[in-house]
Amino acid sequence: MPLELDQNVKNNPKSQENTELKSHSHNFTVSEIAFVQTSLLSWYDKNKRKLPWRDRACENDQNKRSYAVWVSEVMLQQTQVATVCEYYKRWMEKWPTVEHLSRASLEEVNEMWSGLGYYSRAKRLHEGAKKVGTEISLHLNARSSA
Repeated sequence: MPLELDQNVKNNPKSQENTELKSHSHNFTVSEIAFVQTSLLSWYDKNKRKLPWRDRACENDQNKRSYAVWVSEVMLQQTQVATVCEYYKRWMEKWPTVEHLSRASLEEVNEMWSGLGYYSRAKRLHEGAKKVGTEISLHLNARSSA
């Protein structure tokens, strides 16, 4: 199936200034697509950076894995990867699950976040953890009384 520019790009006068883009399409074969996919994945396996949140990607517990991704995504917003790595490790040691974070005080959270900036991210992460903690408690209580 050929890949072509969508109608919005074709009809946009500014994009029409780039006439080379306007009429270009690709017709990749299935084997060419498979080759590119395999090559990219191979390159990634050889060249990927060792990052602490990737270690948790293999976590069997989906809740722990989701929480680990959530924390890393929030920390990485407008913050360099090199800065986040040590903060992330300390955070996950202190609060390894969303339940642990939900029991923390906002003061503890802000203290741990100190140096990352944009403290509203920490506050919202903490509020989200409290909400999830409440939902889990309600769900468990409803199941135990059934």
